[in-house]
Amino acid sequence: MPIDAAKLKTWPFQPIVHTYSARDTILYALGVGLGHDPMDRAQLRFVYEDGLQALPTMGVVLGYPGFWAKDPATGIDWVKLLHGEQSLELLAPLPASGTVVGTTRVTALVDKGAGKGALMYSERDIHDQASGQLLAVSRSVSFMRGDGGFSASGQSSD
Repeated sequence: MPIDAAKLKTWPFQPIVHTYSARDTILYALGVGLGHDPMDRAQLRFVYEDGLQALPTMGVVLGYPGFWAKDPATGIDWVKLLHGEQSLELLAPLPASGTVVGTTRVTALVDKGAGKGALMYSERDIHDQASGQLLAVSRSVSFMRGDGGFSASGQSSD
């Protein structure tokens, strides 16, 4: 059954409130490889409590809605779903700890044709909960290998 492009473009994402601590910030930095050289002061600011800073790429994981495409109501063949691209636009420094709110939306779908798959473009705004300030925008493209052929023209659904 082909996906319903209009339904995906209006998918009811709930805002995700995400509280994280200095420990989470440190673990993220360690997890991506910082702190390997304990004498490198440039790395220490991301893995040591005194003067701790959040690694900017941490914005990619904040306020994430989880694997929502697995919900049968999406119509997505999630077994054939691949992450294609990721970008992060930073608008303000991420706090080393705090609470953020992530709001996700599907921004476009591109039908490559029946048997050829489709592209799904999505964005997530990450706001500081206390101030409401927009901190970052995370954008991604997913390749839905099993979901082409949903539009009559094979064109995008922006």
